[in-house]
Amino acid sequence: MAFQSDTPARGYPRKRPLDYRYAMSGKPPKFVRRAARAFVVLLALVAFAPSPALVFASSASMPTPTSTDSASISAPTSAPDLVTSASHVAGTFGKAANDASDPRPMLTVALLDTLINPFDSFDLYRTIRHLEKALPQYRWRTMTVSAAEARETIERDRPDFLFAPSGFVVTVGVEQSISAFRIATRKTRLADKAEASVGSAFVVRTSDGFRTLEALRGRAAGASLPSGVESWLAAAGEIAETGADPERFFSRVDFRNNAYPDVISSLLAGKIDVAVLPACLLETLVSQGLADGSDLTVVHEKSGGLDCRHSTALYPDVSLLAMVWAPERAVRDVTVELLSLAPSDDGFEWLTNVSFASVRSLMYRLQVGPYAYLRDMSFSGIVSRWKKEILAALALLLLLVANEFRLQALVRRRTQELRDAALEQRKTAEEAAKARARLALFERRSVAQQMSGMIAHEVNGPIGAVRTYGVVLKMAAVALRKGRETGDIEAVRRYEAALEEAASGIEHEAVRIADIVARVRAHAKHEAGRREPCAIATIVEKSLRVLGTECGPEDAACIDVTIEPGLTVSGDALELEILVLNLLRNALRVAGELPAGTSEPERRVSVRARRVETNTIRLEVANPCPNLSDRLVERLNRRTTELSVEICDESDGADTTAGSDARATPAQRGLGLGLSICRGIAESHCAALRFERRDDRVVAVVEFAALRAPSP
Repeated sequence: MAFQSDTPARGYPRKRPLDYRYAMSGKPPKFVRRAARAFVVLLALVAFAPSPALVFASSASMPTPTSTDSASISAPTSAPDLVTSASHVAGTFGKAANDASDPRPMLTVALLDTLINPFDSFDLYRTIRHLEKALPQYRWRTMTVSAAEARETIERDRPDFLFAPSGFVVTVGVEQSISAFRIATRKTRLADKAEASVGSAFVVRTSDGFRTLEALRGRAAGASLPSGVESWLAAAGEIAETGADPERFFSRVDFRNNAYPDVISSLLAGKIDVAVLPACLLETLVSQGLADGSDLTVVHEKSGGLDCRHSTALYPDVSLLAMVWAPERAVRDVTVELLSLAPSDDGFEWLTNVSFASVRSLMYRLQVGPYAYLRDMSFSGIVSRWKKEILAALALLLLLVANEFRLQALVRRRTQELRDAALEQRKTAEEAAKARARLALFERRSVAQQMSGMIAHEVNGPIGAVRTYGVVLKMAAVALRKGRETGDIEAVRRYEAALEEAASGIEHEAVRIADIVARVRAHAKHEAGRREPCAIATIVEKSLRVLGTECGPEDAACIDVTIEPGLTVSGDALELEILVLNLLRNALRVAGELPAGTSEPERRVSVRARRVETNTIRLEVANPCPNLSDRLVERLNRRTTELSVEICDESDGADTTAGSDARATPAQRGLGLGLSICRGIAESHCAALRFERRDDRVVAVVEFAALRAPSP
């Protein structure tokens, strides 16, 4: 995209058009600076110059605007008013300032030459005249400051106040190049909020048929200063919001000194296809009779926030800055009077506490103004941008070099230490061999202890059942004899059936003892058992039946069973029965040792089996255990190979694994091998056993791989 200007290019640095330093630190030629200082007078003269693209009205024939337009726009109503305002600028304030005999303190008010809307100067001078009348205890003087030389001019002339647009205010606030603070921001009564008072409008000729912003891609555009927020920056931000590059969106952008008459004149003359104008300027020109708007329209128009046609987001308007050297009382008086200014006086009001975050975000997104350094990829620009990081990297490099020397010294010292350690290693080699021999002996002894413990632990249940059946046999035999003596046939039959059931139970438990011994021997020989499909429901049912013979039917009735139908795993039925039985024993033991006042629902043990995934079956055995902490659960899950799994509670020494008292006798506690056996069975079936704490309950979770159904 080509960028053109109506002023000579002498002295301008070759910079990209969106670089805010073009207007903040560039050195424009003296011709442009003088033209900027005489902007108001030039505007008045241009108003009378004939132009085929503009229609000007004389003071006699100009149509009088409505009161609403006049008050809301706050612009001169005729061309002679322009001359009157310009004369007042050059005369009234200068006359008061040159009166050396006046003892009143002098206040200097500066205006930047980057005001985009040509009517802003007249409005601001009207505001200054109001302050002059309202505060007669001060003398007033005005001056124009070039934005390109703002810092040098302000430091030299030291004005007390400065009227500046929002872009300049944000740049000063970020760079802190000028010692000033914002005391008020102007708001037009056409705007809903002070932070959304100005914007830009994409103005095109109606006859060209442009209706959308996308239709303007590749067209020629015209705008005023490239650094103005309510001019090119707001338009560039709106283009960037659509995802396009503002610098390549138009075929070229002609930057002119003034939005009126230069930019709009180029549009009406056909030199450009779209004019980027400040919001409300088109309505002002048409209402004042300074431009023919019959063939002009606004594209990409937005609604809300401002009662003027606009195409972009809205931003804060002009602000009044007070320099740090301004008299305190004068700043107070000006602030109070400015904030007391009624909107009806000139169509504007001044407010404090106005956010400029939208302007900062716009400049950061476009990388202009105080963020223009983000575009600079030169060596100095990179150093300026990453100064802290580069210094940190250099410091880190120096630390690495110093550390290298330190490491060399450490290596020499460690080498000597290794030589000494090698001598010590030779001495300890024999001791290590002796220790390995002792360890092998201990391992063999541990295996023997584990095997005997496993046999004792698992056979203890069936033996108890056999003893129970033996007692039943004795009682049934005595009752049978009495029944025969008394001739009670029903009693004889009932006790004969009990004898048969007890005999069958003894036979079943004997076979079970033989199977357990065989399994233990196979485990010792590392032999894998035969795997077959096992229904989870059947395994749990058999475990509950055995548990009923050991503990009694009333204990088995305290167990809630919820099993989904059709759950089948591959494994050894006896081993799985031992796994479930051990988990149920531990759960019932814990529930039975709860305090006497515990209610029946709180004592209940639950068994649940369900399918959690396509190929995973989860079996859960839950029992109440209020004294179990997260640390103990972690220890419980970590202990996978020990023969004893007693976990003592910190407070009262309770064995939270089985819920028994740690001070009980070995006969009451058993060998503590249940967890070790359960883990061994789970691992042999490629299952995972873990423990979880859920509220006041501990849950043993076993996850199996589900058995796939055979293919049809």
